[in-house]
Amino acid sequence: MQPLIVNFPDNSSDALAERLDLLADRVATHADLWKKVGGRRVASTVMTATVLAGGMTAIALPAQVAQAVEATEDVIALQQLLADNGFSPGAIDGVLGPATIAAIESAQAELGLAVDGIAGPQTFAALSEGGATFDLEDSAYVTQIQRLLTENEFYDGPITGFYGPLTRAAVTQAQAAYDLTEDGIAGPLTLAALQGGPPSTDPGTADSASTRQLQDLLTQRGFYTGPLSGVYGPLTEAAVLEAQAAYGLTEDGLAGPLTLAALQGGPPSTDPGTADSASTRQLQDLLTQRGFYTGPLSGMYGPLTEAAVLEAQAAYGLTEDGIAGPLTLAALRGGAPSAPPIAAESSPRVRQLQNLLTQRGFYTGPLSGIDGPLTEAAVRKAQAAYRLTVDGIAGPLTFAALQGGAPPVAAVPTPTPAAPSTQLSQAEVRELQLLLQRGDFYSGPLDGILGTQTRTAVAAVQRALQLVPDGQPTPTLLATLRQNVPAAGGVAGGGSGNGGTGNAVPTPGGGASNVAAAPTLELQQLLAQRDFYLGPLDGQSDATLTAAIRRAQNWYGLTPADGRSSPELVARLRADRYAKVS
Repeated sequence: MQPLIVNFPDNSSDALAERLDLLADRVATHADLWKKVGGRRVASTVMTATVLAGGMTAIALPAQVAQAVEATEDVIALQQLLADNGFSPGAIDGVLGPATIAAIESAQAELGLAVDGIAGPQTFAALSEGGATFDLEDSAYVTQIQRLLTENEFYDGPITGFYGPLTRAAVTQAQAAYDLTEDGIAGPLTLAALQGGPPSTDPGTADSASTRQLQDLLTQRGFYTGPLSGVYGPLTEAAVLEAQAAYGLTEDGLAGPLTLAALQGGPPSTDPGTADSASTRQLQDLLTQRGFYTGPLSGMYGPLTEAAVLEAQAAYGLTEDGIAGPLTLAALRGGAPSAPPIAAESSPRVRQLQNLLTQRGFYTGPLSGIDGPLTEAAVRKAQAAYRLTVDGIAGPLTFAALQGGAPPVAAVPTPTPAAPSTQLSQAEVRELQLLLQRGDFYSGPLDGILGTQTRTAVAAVQRALQLVPDGQPTPTLLATLRQNVPAAGGVAGGGSGNGGTGNAVPTPGGGASNVAAAPTLELQQLLAQRDFYLGPLDGQSDATLTAAIRRAQNWYGLTPADGRSSPELVARLRADRYAKVS
């Protein structure tokens, strides 16, 4: 043991015991200080005291502690800082005695820090910055703050040395992360916290290599513009949230397996119309394998493909938006939907249902006796055609309707009783079926029979042309399809270099209205032939046409993609011989 002499004015037994407890705490806590400042570790704080004459007390300390309280350059620097800031530590002798400890406590109280008598990093930082004063107009100080904010991912602006709104907002964000008072003022406490490194958060516990890999993926996908620092800070978390929103995932800011899988799988899916034909053909193949799609593998994302995607999403329990995003593709690649709905009735009854649906043109799948997605979709189509409640459940009313014959077809309003005949020959019906198939509205046989499936496709194209969807084909409709649906390997007829000719399109009243010949009509036709445009062919410019032009501009790499027609765009559309084919 080595003695440390301390002046205690009151040497009563109670006072002495209290002082010894206090000093024991300080020796123990200052051991931690010396570990931080001087590199020494104190293993024991056992001590004894002897009261000397004149109110002095000799405290016998272990050798390690006695060595710690010997004069050191670190304590001299601390005492000098205290003195420079007006907190007298007594003699600047390098010994951490009572006067120095009292000065530390006074400084902590004045600077608004926790008063514990320990000169930790926050106390040193506050004293080093000149006590309670700091100058946010000092360019060098602000530059230091901005660099620390950048390193810890709170700030991505320029290093200007100017304490403006961006810097203040970053400081406020940092203070919230470090659990400090959020006042937007970069004082000593904020500076000390930033100098200590990024705040500890759950995502931040990830190793730097995996975080750097995540940042690299986010950068490739356009969600992250910060440095590949390996630190999971606010900028990285914000990028993860943005990516999760784009991929339709739960937005929690945590880069879990689904988020990583989505990022590794490629950029998020955008407008289906912009998908390349190879990926769309692959999608159609997957949908065919899973029993959701029966059309041709055309590579075009048309109404049949979108309907199959919606049906698949419903079967897999996904959000039904018709967009084949990462989750939809992953579900399709993973196999058939789990636990497909099985009819409560016996298999022979389901097979009878499938047979009736096939006869009426609603079902093209196998007579398996299993009530799967294709059967349910066919039931829904039949219920819609028979004007029953569309619930996908083949109850008594649905069976009775199917057994009673083909569904009724809405009568076409005519202006006069002497309206001309609208019947098509069998050859014309076969041509109509071919045109509907090329337009991705029809997937049935080319048999020239005007059955339910053909009428359903006719109604679909009538809706696309903003006509009465009555399912009744007319010579006028056939002529319109001849002009607007491209032939195999070619483009649609009827257009000319100066804007094309007008088309006679049936009106809801059954007559005909001549659409004025204009470049806009030809543009609509060209865009529709390539599946960029699904609106009416009416020669009118609207938001739907603007969006279609923008998709085409992006597809052909034309800039700017501003949704405005240009001679270059029209030339590219005319030269593009790719068309929807069976």
